[in-house]
Amino acid sequence: KQPQPINFGGQQGYVATIAGPSAHTGVVEVDVTYTTVSANGQLFYITTIVPEDEQDAYKAAFAQILRTLQMAR
Repeated sequence: KQPQPINFGGQQGYVATIAGPSAHTGVVEVDVTYTTVSANGQLFYITTIVPEDEQDAYKAAFAQILRTLQMAR
């Protein structure tokens, strides 16, 4: 899946999702990486990783983290 634009910490950024078996458990996990460029030009990112069958249980918590994130300008 191609990266999608997103508002991230009050700035334009991108979100990319990949999924595949965990090297440790073999269970399919979903990795979502959110990226943006900080005010000083550095890459800032957050990656969430969750077993595919538990995505719904974590969705609200991950969304709350992203909603409350504020980037310095």
